[in-house]
Amino acid sequence: VNAIEYAARLIGKLGEIGDGLAQPEHHDTRFDPPFSTVQTGVIKGGRALNIVPEECEFDFEVRALPGFDAQGVADQLQGYA
Repeated sequence: VNAIEYAARLIGKLGEIGDGLAQPEHHDTRFDPPFSTVQTGVIKGGRALNIVPEECEFDFEVRALPGFDAQGVADQLQGYA
């Protein structure tokens, strides 16, 4: 099991969640950008090219507009995992 490959799947899912938040029905024109955003900023994993990574971790953030439940993003990711 390659931990980096699994982390990549989770990060891809975060991208999909972020794409959904960017849809016009979620816009609030008082803000720039006009929607809540999700982004992965740090990823760490692996020790050498010839060793299958046992561990991988990443950090992501949700910049939420007022009234948006940022915990919902983590819940969606947990459900996917």
